[in-house]
Amino acid sequence: MKGLRALKASETRYRRLFETAQDGILILDAETGQIDDVNPFLMDMLGYTYKDFQGKKLWEIGEFKDIQASKEAFRELQDKGYVRYDDLPLETKGGRNIRVEFVSNTYQGDHHKVIQCNIRDITNRKHVGHEVQEARSYAEAMIETVREPLLVLDEHLKVLSANRSFYDTFGVAPGETVGDFIYELGNGQWNTPRLRKLLRDILKNTKFDNYEVDHLFPTIGHKFMVLNARRIYKENVGTKMILLAIEDVTALKQRDETLKASETRYRRLFETAQDGILILDADTGQIDDVNPFLIDMLGYAYKDFQGKKLWELGAFKNIEASKVAFTKLQHKGYVRYEDLPLTTKDGREIDVEFVSNVYQVNHHKVIQCNIRDVTDRKLAEEKLRKAHDELEKRVTERTIQLSESNGLLRQEIAERKIIEEQLAESRERLRYLNTHLRSVREEERTSLSRELHDELGQVLTGIKMDVAWIGRKTPEENTVIVERVNSLLTLIDDAIFSVQRISMALRPPALDDFGLQEAMKLAAEDFEKRTKVACEIISKPQHILLKGDISTEAFRIFQEALTNIARHAGAQKVTVSLRRVGDRFIMEVRDDGRGITKKEISDPKSIGLTGMRERAYAVGGSLTVTGTQGKGTTITLSVPLNEGKKEPEILKRRRKRKPKEG
Repeated sequence: MKGLRALKASETRYRRLFETAQDGILILDAETGQIDDVNPFLMDMLGYTYKDFQGKKLWEIGEFKDIQASKEAFRELQDKGYVRYDDLPLETKGGRNIRVEFVSNTYQGDHHKVIQCNIRDITNRKHVGHEVQEARSYAEAMIETVREPLLVLDEHLKVLSANRSFYDTFGVAPGETVGDFIYELGNGQWNTPRLRKLLRDILKNTKFDNYEVDHLFPTIGHKFMVLNARRIYKENVGTKMILLAIEDVTALKQRDETLKASETRYRRLFETAQDGILILDADTGQIDDVNPFLIDMLGYAYKDFQGKKLWELGAFKNIEASKVAFTKLQHKGYVRYEDLPLTTKDGREIDVEFVSNVYQVNHHKVIQCNIRDVTDRKLAEEKLRKAHDELEKRVTERTIQLSESNGLLRQEIAERKIIEEQLAESRERLRYLNTHLRSVREEERTSLSRELHDELGQVLTGIKMDVAWIGRKTPEENTVIVERVNSLLTLIDDAIFSVQRISMALRPPALDDFGLQEAMKLAAEDFEKRTKVACEIISKPQHILLKGDISTEAFRIFQEALTNIARHAGAQKVTVSLRRVGDRFIMEVRDDGRGITKKEISDPKSIGLTGMRERAYAVGGSLTVTGTQGKGTTITLSVPLNEGKKEPEILKRRRKRKPKEG
């Protein structure tokens, strides 16, 4: 009786397990495949009643509708005693498709073989897996379109995927990245306590921003990286991922340091300049900055300049004149005053040279005013003028005395001849000295021009290339830095242009490299740009070979002629003719302006014409100037080609004189 009770208790226990199991269970006859029993969970899962299963064979139940496959699976189970399907499709009585895990085992029961089939619904699990795969595919597609290196980490901080930019940046392959912990990548180069904490915290929170990494990476060297991370979490999937973005800001850091160094360098130039400098707003005339030299020059404090407009400063007391000058500067972009009177704070009157230019800074026009104190120079010029007047007065008095000395007329005549000879000799000496000084000056100007063009020009070009490289490395979205780089490039271009213009003004390289015609052509083009006056050069033959000193003097005469035309002629066109006539080189510069007068031609104060004549004389040539009122002016240079520089008479006479006999 006791054994019977134990048996019944065991049967009751296993029956309860069978009926309360959370997996579907089928009990089949191992010989026939007929269903012996089915638990409630399977009935609920498939939607059939108990009687739908009773007496049926497995392949006679609608959900196992593939009869042939079910029979083959049954025979395999009979032979092997075990069959497993990880993903078996079934259809419920209501027509719903589900996925099940199907596990069957054969065992002995009461000397009779039975088959137990355990059937587990994995539809939701499959759906979750699909959602996870979709989320991963979405994340991978998203990161592949981003230019910055990106990593997708799982909740254990293992790398699920990385984009192409990550592999390219760090020089690694997917095989040594995917599946590894982030701390193991690159020999542990990401294994820092701070980053470890941030990544673990993000699983609890949602993100971290702008974590900076300053590290010497084994493959790519010393870099500055900025890390940003976001948690990717889908409630219905129940999975956590981390999207980690890595931005290389090394170039940006270096560019910032370069810009700071450049700004410091130009600030020092501004503060140590030995000319006064004012920086004004080009629209309002308000003073933005002033350097220490101008503060010392005018005696005002820095706060006296702040927020003021140019004409509100006591030094520029002529308010109306200052406003007019400012308006002129706004329109022309350039104003120069050789001799501008100013008053210092303590009432002292000084004379200054005032030069203003307008240029662009960060898309905003500013005016730079350079102010140089020329008071001492003006005083020296005044003393020189007085000395000259005194000398003229003495010469006049001496002439009167000579006229009144009738008794000493013969002696005076003789003395005058001696004086005239000495004066002629002195004039020859002065001409020779002037020619020599011009030659030396030309050599100095040539040297200085080449140094400016070659050395300073190369330096500025190098700076421009570096700044342009920084601009190319700067992300387009960083507009502030892009604008600063573009502004700096504009300033460098202006500096290069200024160097070229100054070098050209000192001595055009083309004069030495390509000859007179090419140099004149370049000068004519520059003249046309500056004055809007057409300038045509005609050369017959096309190439005329000249000695260096002739080319130099001819070019300088041509320059002076263009300067005079720009200042005085009011011309619309200039025609320059170069030709060879016999053994002479002829240069003719003709304009269609108002025409020079005879008085102007013979005026001793006409320094430009006098200088041109002296240059012609220095190479043994001659210069003539003619003008017709309303029809223009013609300047003609004629130089012999078979003679060198004309030797001063004073040197010839010296060789003719015999040494005194002792």
